Amino acid sequence: SLGLSAGRSVTDAVREGGAGGDVKRFLSHHVSGLAVLPAPASPFDWRGISGEELRQTLVELARQFDVVLVDTASALNGVSIAALEAASLVLWVTTLDYASAHGSLRALQAIRSVQVPEERIRILLNVTSAETDVSPASVEEALGQPIFWTVPYRSEEHTSELQSH
Repeated sequence: SLGLSAGRSVTDAVREGGAGGDVKRFLSHHVSGLAVLPAPASPFDWRGISGEELRQTLVELARQFDVVLVDTASALNGVSIAALEAASLVLWVTTLDYASAHGSLRALQAIRSVQVPEERIRILLNVTSAETDVSPASVEEALGQPIFWTVPYRSEEHTSELQSH
């Protein structure tokens, strides 16, 4: 969590900002300089928003920022598919356990079926434990593509130490 106060959300920006609108007024700002268009407080806020409306908002954000990062829900629906299709790069996050690898395989098959070009998909491996069920090589083999980036495991002691500085 970035510790941002609840304010306006991506659904507010889609509904009120519109295509060509000023989406910057819906952003929350982190002390690091990161501008965030947060998810809505309730998943029901997405009702009535089409994938095309979200795509138009993402296009507007891309006009105003060098990098736009979208953290989609795990379910593939019209809104998340629109985000994936609009993306210049899709980073799929997986971990070194059977359930995650299996879920990733099924999700990547679905993403490929909606015409997201293979060259735009990258695998990001998040190592969440010192002990793993699956090797990185097995994940690469199962998913049919190399791991693009690995986020290494850090013990709780190390993470606490980093956060206190």
